[in-house]
Amino acid sequence: MLAQREVDAKSNEITAFRPLLEPLDLISAVVTFDALLTQTDHAKFLVEEKRAHYIAVLKGNHPSLHTLVKDLP
Repeated sequence: MLAQREVDAKSNEITAFRPLLEPLDLISAVVTFDALLTQTDHAKFLVEEKRAHYIAVLKGNHPSLHTLVKDLP
């Protein structure tokens, strides 16, 4: 674990994702996160801005994305 951040009671982890990871050098690092944080903006931030890789939990509540990845090896 590289970092952690307390989340306000009136907020959630989604809004804390970017501020937590922004100051870190993540080039070629692998970031993992659960289904709650599986957001398009998070993936773009990691790949395009931080040049990192990621492993995200994908559930059925993302049907379009689920369809795209279900046939991957």
